[in-house]
Amino acid sequence: MKKLSWLILSVAFCSCGATEKDEPKHLNTTEMGKLNLGNLPVLYPKPLTVIGAEVDGKVNWLVVGHTGIIGHDRILVSMSKSHHTNQGIRKSGKFSTNLVSRDMLPKADYGGSVSGTSVDKSKVFEYHWGENGTPVIDASPLSMECNVVDIYETEGFDNFICSVANTYAAPDVLDSDGKLDYTRLKPVLFEFPTYSYIATGEIIGKCLNLDKQPGMCAKEPMTADGIVRLSKIEVHPQYLDEYMKYATEVGEISLRTEPGVLTMYAVSEKENPCKITILETYASRKAYEKHIASEHFQKYKQGTLHMVRTLVLSDQTPLNPVNRIILISVLSILTLNVMAQEKIIQTAGRDQLGEFAPKFAELNDDILFGEVWSRNDLLNLRDRSLVTITSLISQGITDSSLGFHLQEARKNGITRTEAAEIITHIAFYAGWPKAWAAFRLAKEVWAEDTTGNDAKADFQREMLFPIGEPNTAYAQYFIGNSYLARISSEQVSIANVTFEPRCRNNWHIHKATKGGGQMLIGIAGCGWYQEEGKPAVKILPGTVIHIPANVKHWHGAAADSWFAHLAFDIPGEKTSNEWLEPVTDEQYDKLK
Repeated sequence: MKKLSWLILSVAFCSCGATEKDEPKHLNTTEMGKLNLGNLPVLYPKPLTVIGAEVDGKVNWLVVGHTGIIGHDRILVSMSKSHHTNQGIRKSGKFSTNLVSRDMLPKADYGGSVSGTSVDKSKVFEYHWGENGTPVIDASPLSMECNVVDIYETEGFDNFICSVANTYAAPDVLDSDGKLDYTRLKPVLFEFPTYSYIATGEIIGKCLNLDKQPGMCAKEPMTADGIVRLSKIEVHPQYLDEYMKYATEVGEISLRTEPGVLTMYAVSEKENPCKITILETYASRKAYEKHIASEHFQKYKQGTLHMVRTLVLSDQTPLNPVNRIILISVLSILTLNVMAQEKIIQTAGRDQLGEFAPKFAELNDDILFGEVWSRNDLLNLRDRSLVTITSLISQGITDSSLGFHLQEARKNGITRTEAAEIITHIAFYAGWPKAWAAFRLAKEVWAEDTTGNDAKADFQREMLFPIGEPNTAYAQYFIGNSYLARISSEQVSIANVTFEPRCRNNWHIHKATKGGGQMLIGIAGCGWYQEEGKPAVKILPGTVIHIPANVKHWHGAAADSWFAHLAFDIPGEKTSNEWLEPVTDEQYDKLK
């Protein structure tokens, strides 16, 4: 044993006495491009949380962004020793950790900006007591009750090491198997040291599996009810760049994550980039319905509604369903042929003057329209229409030629509101009588055009209550655009919900253990209400709908009408809303 000890000491002494030149050198063969930022910790962003604890008999909330995982069964929450909340945690040995959603963020931020020593924060959030005896925030999509097992103290900080007693999740952040789905949860993240809030939620690959699936999921085979479609879209020029970002994102995510989406190939017309054709191939009808219900497609749809001028969906018949390569090649040719035919073709000159003035007819049809009007890469059709109607009105030309160009202006994206403003502007420079004459023709052209802001303004005049603001907080649970105006928050919660034509909310359930439910009163337009397993009921102004608690249902606008109803939340015990799958176009289009 002594010999062994002496041998170890000898080796140790020899190691200590080694000269610097004997140590291996780590040589850089190239110059490193990274900058040394010093000892800055960069393991951020972290999920933003609200810590709930009882302090001196009162609930207190504190926003915390410094959290971590220890092993697979412990979490760490780091909090400044100066916080009022620490006292309660040290005394009780427990607290709740509540992940922050976007809707919660303003209140959470407030909870971190004031101290519980001087401000009563117990009413900042509505909450229930968890089974472990800690306050759990109702609005948090994901909460944990934690027991403190150790406290690791560092300079100025209490670092609570905890076991998890209970985890509570909102139903809408779980997948069909009851497991957490972070693409639905999309937690708010805290970034240090700039103290910024950011978001995440996209799955970009499966851990330890990227070498097997390096970018795209395995695809399903084409079935008998598979869909091959050409989507022809014309985008308003001012939104083209923004639209392409949305389209690129939804295409990339769909192909990478959806086994039933086989192709999604978009091309734009060279002469008019605003005209886009997308070749879409779906393995089955079920795959298509799953795609349009997906969160990334709904994000694309809701985000681009105001950008799209026209949309034509043209389902195709595969020439050889067995051979997918031939199928895609043939449809690609069809796409190119369709685009080639969209160059402006004008025959008015030849139709009216072909025999009397053939050269004039040729110049009108082939040069003016066939070449000049078709140079959309230099000036788009909308702007050409604006220039043309301005020129004609300024010259006092209010015959059929102005009527024609007003029709073209409408086709090229100029709205009724814009047309009225254009002519009003021209009046100050070209003369009042010329504007009056132009308005007469413009009223005929845009007589039935009440889309967008025009239709919204018209609908507002039909009802007493305000339309309100875009319903962004619940947009993920709606197909189409909706608006929300809070009418009352005292005694009974009342809101006016307005739907654009074809807009409807997802199937959903108003849950309650006692009481609860909702009552709707139609106040304008025409809409639908339907309970699962029952026929849809039409809602008109004055129609009253009583929705029992725990009944699956949906409601929304008719296809050809704006619609608004008052929604009364009926008081109850342990009330909550469970949002489910969208109402598909196939289901909706069956309504009569």
